[in-house]
Amino acid sequence: MGSQTVTWRSPSNIAIVKYWGKKDQQIPRNPSLSFTLSNAFTETTINYGPGSGQVQFHFAGQENPAFAQRIRSYL
Repeated sequence: MGSQTVTWRSPSNIAIVKYWGKKDQQIPRNPSLSFTLSNAFTETTINYGPGSGQVQFHFAGQENPAFAQRIRSYL
């Protein structure tokens, strides 16, 4: 199998009223109210494949070796 790429985009979601606790029969004490900002999103792309096991991390187009090390530790 060769190299693969996966990209995911997640919009921001702002909670106005947050779910806090439960009352009888596991019913929320109050409802949640939130809205999604479709144009304010984060996009993540992962390129992977067989090879050296090398990890590179780029944020806003700039390589960040310190964070790449944290990812390597997690993997």
